[in-house]
Amino acid sequence: MNYDDSVQYWLNEIEDARKRDKHFRKDGETIKCLYNGEKPDENPFNILYSNTETLQPTLYSQLPRPQVKERFPQKDSKGFTVVNPLNKAVSEASNHMLSYLIDTNVEGFEKFHDAMKEAVLDALLPGRGVTAVQFDAEIKKDADEVEWACVVANTKKYNRFYHGFATKWEKVPWIAYEEYIDEDEAKDKFGAEIAEKVQFTISEEDEKNHTETEERRKTALVYQIWEKNSKTIKWVSPAYDSYLKEDDDPLDITGFFNTPKPLMLHRKSNDLTPTPLYQLYENQAKELNRLTRSINKVAHAMKVRGGYDGNLGELMERILDGEENTLVSVENVTALMDGGFEKHIWLLPLGELAGVLQQLYASREQCKQTIYEITGISDILRGQSKASETLGAQEKKEAWGIMRIKNMQGDVQDYVRSILRMMLDVAVNKIPQRLWIKVTGLPYPTREKKEKALELINALKPQIQELMTSGQEPQRLQKYQKEAGELTELLSQPSWEDILETLNEDYIRSFKVDIETNSTLDVEATEDKKNISEAMNAMAQFMNGLMPMVQSGILPFGAAKSLLLDICKRYRFGPEVEDEINAMTEPKGPNAEQVQEQQKKLAEEKKKLDQEKQKFQEEMKKAGDKLDKQANDIEKDNMRFEFKKELFKQQQEMEKKLALEEIKNADKVMSAQQSSNQVKAETKLTQIVTKSENSVKDMIEKHARTIQSMVDKQNANMEKGEKAEPQSVIINEASQPTRKIISIKENNGEMIGEITSEE
Repeated sequence: MNYDDSVQYWLNEIEDARKRDKHFRKDGETIKCLYNGEKPDENPFNILYSNTETLQPTLYSQLPRPQVKERFPQKDSKGFTVVNPLNKAVSEASNHMLSYLIDTNVEGFEKFHDAMKEAVLDALLPGRGVTAVQFDAEIKKDADEVEWACVVANTKKYNRFYHGFATKWEKVPWIAYEEYIDEDEAKDKFGAEIAEKVQFTISEEDEKNHTETEERRKTALVYQIWEKNSKTIKWVSPAYDSYLKEDDDPLDITGFFNTPKPLMLHRKSNDLTPTPLYQLYENQAKELNRLTRSINKVAHAMKVRGGYDGNLGELMERILDGEENTLVSVENVTALMDGGFEKHIWLLPLGELAGVLQQLYASREQCKQTIYEITGISDILRGQSKASETLGAQEKKEAWGIMRIKNMQGDVQDYVRSILRMMLDVAVNKIPQRLWIKVTGLPYPTREKKEKALELINALKPQIQELMTSGQEPQRLQKYQKEAGELTELLSQPSWEDILETLNEDYIRSFKVDIETNSTLDVEATEDKKNISEAMNAMAQFMNGLMPMVQSGILPFGAAKSLLLDICKRYRFGPEVEDEINAMTEPKGPNAEQVQEQQKKLAEEKKKLDQEKQKFQEEMKKAGDKLDKQANDIEKDNMRFEFKKELFKQQQEMEKKLALEEIKNADKVMSAQQSSNQVKAETKLTQIVTKSENSVKDMIEKHARTIQSMVDKQNANMEKGEKAEPQSVIINEASQPTRKIISIKENNGEMIGEITSEE
């Protein structure tokens, strides 16, 4: 925030805020005058007072009861709520402290109940209620120790509160309170040196309200400014050109300001300027006043007036002056013989005035109904009804009338809850641990006490062990065991340091606990009894309907307990009842021990059957694996034998064919050379045959090696469980430029060999 941090800057800011609220402040004074009845001639029918007195008790009428509870209760594996000792301790300590702070009745401070009623009244009349949280303490002079401390709620006047420009409260940069202090107060706050430089005068308000017998009080106008950006409090005055005082954040409240958003019952979007509720029906209220004034004038004009015969003057005077049941003697009887008194007395006509008066009354009632429609105040809320209305019509009217004001009731309860949260904030930050222990009265130990308890337990352990071993002095042993048990229970409790540390952390506190209030509305005794009766009936129906299902095992006990807890929460019996319900355990029947023993035996038998079943399945699996292996070995041997057999047959046929080919080639050579040299031909033939035989022999050996390699490979694949694939053997003939290809294929379980030639 960039600004000129000077006194004049803040005075200008406050003046701008005063101009923004100019009409609101003016209307607020007028409305207060109307409510107080200061102008009865202008406001003969004070509908504002009537509506305000009807709405105020429906919005706030009784002191709230703080309810600090665990925000997210922990659950066990079965879904049951588990009480966290630290969270429970935090809730109890907060509840006790807040209950004390809002009902201390400390002399010199405003009561919390009165402060809330004032805020609601200001919200109903001018349109804005402001309450500030204040801390006060008494410090020992000798030692820097807080002897007494208190956190209170202090009402601020609606027209002495200012704030920086913003459309939402969360964006407000600063707030300021206008105060008038005298010289003694200035010395206490700012010191004698500064107080001497401040100019004290008689304020306009004192000048206006003082009497001649009263002594005029001189004061100085001072503004207490809470600036959020720097988290400092500045004291400025138009009568002093420098800061009177500048303090750091004194309360350390979450959000810095010592007041929540002002209470405004007329909701507006993106606007913090209040609107009085009276403005919503101001024209109708003025019309109601005009009709009332007319009614008064017509009623005043409706007087019995007229004349009588002068001859009866003395007689008429005696008759009119006579008391009740008085008879007057008549001397001039002849004057009354002609028609009696009716003929001698003449009255002014009043029939037209009566008709006008009746129409005015009807118009005023219609105007009142219009106002009630605008404000949402039904005749049921005002305690009125018609004899011709049925019970259903009255209940419907009551339900809709309450619905119209539900938003305002919610706003008031939110405002009260915000004040309580701020008060707890200040109490945690400012009130020392010693006073927390004293005020709350809770038996939680300190860390020092827990350390001493641990030392005592360590000292008792060897003595207890020695007594247990010796078996002597049983009474002493029981005493030591009891002391050790008490000390162990003390160690299981959270310490005050842990409780206050949890409360002191803003975010951790908001995670662990939730601060609420019960209803701030005063429920009538008959309605309260009706609610309790309904709750008891609901619980009776619950027990009669669901308990047999729980006992038979159809409905889990945890589900039934959750339903019962929800019923108690609906009727708001309080955390004490809820804690007791959470502590409920599943009931045990008359034969519970026998049932448990039977269940235990059944579990053991089931476990034994499961083990035998598992063992049988393992043995079956081993036997099956063994049979499968034997079958696989037999199948492999058969396949291997058939494969070798087919290879041998193909090898024999191939050798025959090769021999025939060589003989044919030799015959051709011999025929070609027979004519020239028979001897040479025979020699040559012998060489060729010998060479062919050697070549065939080498080829057969090579082929045998190849076949053996194929057989070895096939055996390896069979060992791995792979299917035999067709194999091809290529034989190169040394005497011919052709290749002989032997293909071995599987056909319907038989091995078939085929020889082909390729040029």
